[in-house]
Amino acid sequence: MINCIANETDIMHDYINEPVQTIYFGGGTPSLLTEAELGILLEHVFQQYAVVEYPEITLEANPDDIDATKLAIWKKAGINRLSVGVQTFNPELLNYLNRAHNAEQAKQAIHLAKAFGFDNLNLDLIFALPHQTQDILKNDLNTLLYFEPAHIATYNLTIESNTVFGNWYRKGKLQQVNDDTAAKHYQLIIDELTRGGYEHYEISNFALPGKYSTHNTNYWQHINYLGLGPGAHSYNGKQRHFNISNNALYMKGVETGNLNQSFEELTRLDLINEFILTGLRSQRGCNLKLLSEKLDFDLAYIEKKTLLKYIENGYLELNNKILRLTPKGKFIADEITGELFQV
Repeated sequence: MINCIANETDIMHDYINEPVQTIYFGGGTPSLLTEAELGILLEHVFQQYAVVEYPEITLEANPDDIDATKLAIWKKAGINRLSVGVQTFNPELLNYLNRAHNAEQAKQAIHLAKAFGFDNLNLDLIFALPHQTQDILKNDLNTLLYFEPAHIATYNLTIESNTVFGNWYRKGKLQQVNDDTAAKHYQLIIDELTRGGYEHYEISNFALPGKYSTHNTNYWQHINYLGLGPGAHSYNGKQRHFNISNNALYMKGVETGNLNQSFEELTRLDLINEFILTGLRSQRGCNLKLLSEKLDFDLAYIEKKTLLKYIENGYLELNNKILRLTPKGKFIADEITGELFQV
């Protein structure tokens, strides 16, 4: 499989022309890659693409995957950012989520990663979990603040039909918390992390000053990206392409040089809606002047009534052609973007 992914870099050599700023090992369990496998993949990327002098190279790992041997391998390979799926430090909730690690393993993994010089560390936190009280969440936040990671990504537990949680929900093993509880959790996260010196630079993401995720920020700014491997997605500014998820069919496609991919041609309305969505998620806001220049769309004129409603009620602010969510607007971001979407 590793050789197939490496060969895909050769096949997709011309997909993006701009310098590569970030490399991200995510999806599945990239922490299981051996030193040789990591070396093969990175060597092909650097051979096939123009990579900036100091790229952000991230690897996702679960706490139970982290030990001194692997950290040394990752450091040697050039990994300079780790994203660790902590989720919670509460033993009962970890057990409820069926996580392989326990709270002490998570803490030891963070200590060890920092000891190996991985200062650019992201920690994931889930909120709006059943049985997760305000006190439990506050204890998790206090633990995160104690470790002072460069970046914290927060996720509201969502239940989708084709996931394990969806299956549990259908069987009555999982109940989704109500919106009021989720909102209280989200407010507590914002309050505690901003008080701790973190900037709330995107709806789900917090970072110490100067430690924003370059990789994620590029997504929100519509910078082209290439995904490699089964099920990977790519974007070139005009269309998306999706690799087939089936491993055998993916490998056969690479071997024959005829990749098993599907394509989605993005319409002007698709691009407008994505511009609105990603702009409002970020503290940079939605640049209406740029939207007009790039896509010939005057949001302030076309959606004047909707914008006035949310501005007058304190959910949106518009300054110098930049449209932003206010702090309370972040709680109903989906509702606002849904009303602004063009169909």
